[in-house]
Amino acid sequence: MSIYCDDESFSAKVLNSTTPVLVFFTADWCGPCKLIAPKLHQLEDFYTARFELCKVDVDISQDIAAQYSITTMPTVILFKNGNAMTRIEGPDIEKIESTLAANL
Repeated sequence: MSIYCDDESFSAKVLNSTTPVLVFFTADWCGPCKLIAPKLHQLEDFYTARFELCKVDVDISQDIAAQYSITTMPTVILFKNGNAMTRIEGPDIEKIESTLAANL
């Protein structure tokens, strides 16, 4: 089940997590984000309990978006032990799949 993170909860839910977290930077107006969201949920189901999917709405959580220099939508970043391991910009679901396969 995906979680929602905002500026206040990001540190607790992502940086302090002992489970890898795939952070999905998105917005309601982002068409490509809507296209890959179902696939991200399928990956979450496939890798049950091996990672968490965290959605961050860049319009609401502008501090986190700025901290990670989010300029392309969608952007996903895989965090492990509080560290940003891999960043994927754009709706490249194949790259997201291969990143998860290699890091989980």
